[in-house]
Amino acid sequence: SKIYRLTKTQRFQQWFPTLLQQLQLVQSGDVINIDFSDFQGRQVLMFAKQTSAGRALPVYFKFLRYPILKDSQNIFILAVLKEFLALVQCDVR
Repeated sequence: SKIYRLTKTQRFQQWFPTLLQQLQLVQSGDVINIDFSDFQGRQVLMFAKQTSAGRALPVYFKFLRYPILKDSQNIFILAVLKEFLALVQCDVR
């Protein structure tokens, strides 16, 4: 799919976190939903900003490739959560 080709490119992967900061898509007090899903064998941890209309706008994601070691999924989730919070530099709910 087009989105897969876009997101697998190195330049997009480097620019995406910068865009998140520069556009200030996440503000202090925003509600951020976190979802861990399987997309055709790829595990994706997605962070999405909840709108006042109840919609969720994706703002950050990371892939986890299997196979993994025991308990490494939890380690992965905690590491990405710390990375996201450092990137947005604000308190979210």
